[in-house]
Amino acid sequence: MSTSNRGVEVLQGLGLTLCQAKIYLTLCHFGCLDAKTISKNTHIARQDVYRITADLERSRLIEKVISRPTKFKAIPLKKGATFLLEQKHRELNTITSKVKRLLDEFNANKEEQLTEKAEFVWVPSKEAIIYKIQNSIENAQSSINIVSSYKRISKISMFSEALKGAKDRGVKCRIIIDRPEKSRAATKILNFLSKDICCEVRFLPSPPETVMNIYDGKEILIITDPNARLSESPALLSNNPSLISGMQNFFTILWTTALEEPEYNIDSEEIAAFEL
Repeated sequence: MSTSNRGVEVLQGLGLTLCQAKIYLTLCHFGCLDAKTISKNTHIARQDVYRITADLERSRLIEKVISRPTKFKAIPLKKGATFLLEQKHRELNTITSKVKRLLDEFNANKEEQLTEKAEFVWVPSKEAIIYKIQNSIENAQSSINIVSSYKRISKISMFSEALKGAKDRGVKCRIIIDRPEKSRAATKILNFLSKDICCEVRFLPSPPETVMNIYDGKEILIITDPNARLSESPALLSNNPSLISGMQNFFTILWTTALEEPEYNIDSEEIAAFEL
């Protein structure tokens, strides 16, 4: 790509049209030119040159020179590019402010709608369920309570950044899972849960028949097939207060009766070896 073509692309990116960029760069290169010469160098029809130079004059990128025939000259390229860049920044700041207002209004309306009406939403499997879990973790403000099988929780590292962010926000995380078999992989996962993301973990003697996540006591995700892998089962998402209250009570009962440690013991030397 020639320098001229690259220059045209840059100026188009700064807001000029293709023809405006060609004429402005031609004047920057050759200096003061009349419409006929501009047309010859840019291959733009002369009648269009008059219209486009008028637009560039209004944009303060070129100036009209009183002569016979009338000629045009460009302001220096450095000054013109800086002017266009500043204009682009102002436009971007304006758009950013408008987007922020739009999102604030949308979130406020959405919060009102959620407050006014309890919802039940069917979340399909695969990417949708992964996205929903990720989004709910990122939005959690106070607590995340999870009942899951070890098979499902073993894939939790895909949410590591979101969970670490929740930890940094002071979100309290509690997880109930069935006791995994003693292994290096299980030890790494348990260390990740308890140390990396500061989750409290308790254990059941067998996989739970109900798999669910409760976020802030305001939203619940119930997996329809507790034996499926993380992305293989659809789920029911709800903000229904009655459902959440009942399932939160169920979680509390499980939590108080679950084991604080697996039934096997791993000594400190083994843990150190697993962490290598």
